[in-house]
Amino acid sequence: MLESDPQDTRHLFWVEMKRVFFAMRDTEPEDLDDELMGDFLTAMDEVANVLHRIERRRNERQKQVSGDN
Repeated sequence: MLESDPQDTRHLFWVEMKRVFFAMRDTEPEDLDDELMGDFLTAMDEVANVLHRIERRRNERQKQVSGDN
């Protein structure tokens, strides 16, 4: 079992991503209306921006590692 450091809040990323996954899996088409879709798309745009920043950071880190070799 994975143990996490209580001082390290990064595990919350995985907890929240899992929560989003299960909520999306359990959502039925009739649960959505135009207002909810607008709210969802706005929120997902922000999430996508954060995920893009994570990807850029990872790519930069990989460039540094491969440049050190």
